[in-house]
Amino acid sequence: MSKFLNTLIIGAASGAAAAYFFTTEKGKAVKARIDEEIASFKEDPKAYQNQVVEKASDYKDLAVDTFQDYKTKFENGDITADDLTKAVQEKTAQVADFAKESFELTHISALPLFTRNPPTYVDPSL
Repeated sequence: MSKFLNTLIIGAASGAAAAYFFTTEKGKAVKARIDEEIASFKEDPKAYQNQVVEKASDYKDLAVDTFQDYKTKFENGDITADDLTKAVQEKTAQVADFAKESFELTHISALPLFTRNPPTYVDPSL
């Protein structure tokens, strides 16, 4: 195919997708949500920055606490390597589901992700 034809096909597909997105109810709702988030960010970008820093700190603290709990229970013999492997697999699946759900809810805008709650802590002894 010629370069012009490729460009024409890509442009037409992009235009059709954009038209569909902005004319459906779901597309309009997502656009309205994005517009609200952008307006809120423009009003007070420092608040968003603080929110991001706070959430990053929360995730770091959760990771450190979880690691220390698992390490202690493993060293004490409360859990085995198999238990630890299963816990990691379960947590990985939870994080993947959380990420997928977040992506589906936000579609384009990443700003609302910082206001959502992270996956919960799983006790390694379970």
